[in-house]
Amino acid sequence: MNETLRLFLGIPIPQDVQNKLTSFQKEIQPYIDKASWTPPENMHVTLKFLGNTQLDLLPRIRTHCEAIARRHRIFHVKVSGIGSFQDWRRLRVIWVGFKDGDDITALAKEIDVILGKLGFPRENRPFHPHITLARVKRFRKDKVSSFVENILPTLNSWETTIQVRGFHLYRSILKPKGAEYTILSTFSLTK
Repeated sequence: MNETLRLFLGIPIPQDVQNKLTSFQKEIQPYIDKASWTPPENMHVTLKFLGNTQLDLLPRIRTHCEAIARRHRIFHVKVSGIGSFQDWRRLRVIWVGFKDGDDITALAKEIDVILGKLGFPRENRPFHPHITLARVKRFRKDKVSSFVENILPTLNSWETTIQVRGFHLYRSILKPKGAEYTILSTFSLTK
């Protein structure tokens, strides 16, 4: 049996943005009873989750990702807006989104199509680029209105621009205290 690694492809987040998002997490924490908070070093934009992947596929994944990266230019994108995939009252994931995320979406779609040819399942949902801040287990129901009226508008008024110079192939090891990520390869976009 061939050994497998749990893998995904993602865009790293610059340190200054990680710091700002960590401060957002601290502002949100009083409104959450129980959550799994993304540590700053784990903040990224997932382009494609590959899951448990046989080691013998790594060279082909790398070759395809290098070719994809050469077809895309370095780009800038605005990070802006706190959101969730559900209504705030049934909250499960809190994330920060992007304005003008067309370049990220184009990159993710090409990765999805090309790696689909290697046997990875194609994504059947629309791609929504985001940085996960927390996976919520229990929101404080008595604080939802206050959060939506007082904290959310302040957080949503912030935006910054980041330069996307490439993406990584990450290994994810699930541990009791949370996932641990290791960069296996870096794919630089063209200038």
